[in-house]
Amino acid sequence: MVLGKTSFLEAIFLSTLFQSDMNDTDIGTSFTYTMSSRGDTLSAFSTLSDSEIILDNNRLNFKKKDPYNLEVYVNKEKCVNINVTMRWNFCGGIF
Repeated sequence: MVLGKTSFLEAIFLSTLFQSDMNDTDIGTSFTYTMSSRGDTLSAFSTLSDSEIILDNNRLNFKKKDPYNLEVYVNKEKCVNINVTMRWNFCGGIF
């Protein structure tokens, strides 16, 4: 069951990702890849919203604190806090 505006496929992928055995670096890389596959990473992230997913008797909640901050809870326990920031590369572009 998915409640909220986060897409069904994103909800399934993100809930599985945040409950996986992967290390933090791999989770971060996978999350970034997911957001960038939708185009502009910042815009994609900002479209995520408060959502609740129940998958295999686990309740996953996404709570949007502001356009670039998302908290993730598994069974009411906070497990991830994501802050998106912009950085400039040496060529002057944003990545």
